[in-house]
Amino acid sequence: MKDTKPEKDWQEDWHHENGQYYCRCVHCKEQFIGYKRRVVCKECHTSLEKASTMMSDKGYEVGSLEDIPQRDGWDNWKPNKDIG
Repeated sequence: MKDTKPEKDWQEDWHHENGQYYCRCVHCKEQFIGYKRRVVCKECHTSLEKASTMMSDKGYEVGSLEDIPQRDGWDNWKPNKDIG
């Protein structure tokens, strides 16, 4: 197993069943340990959060993931009439 940098790991995920997976950050491409569906390491998340705060402090409108409506993939599902 490869060692990771502790500042990149999501240690608060470790007590969850799926919280000790090796993941790769989409920003810095470094490996970190965290929940299996995480895509950003803690270090990049923190720096992105700081940048977002700085932008909003300067008057720029900064959205968050919570602003995006969540849709279920089955919302528009319709049975295929061709399949019998």
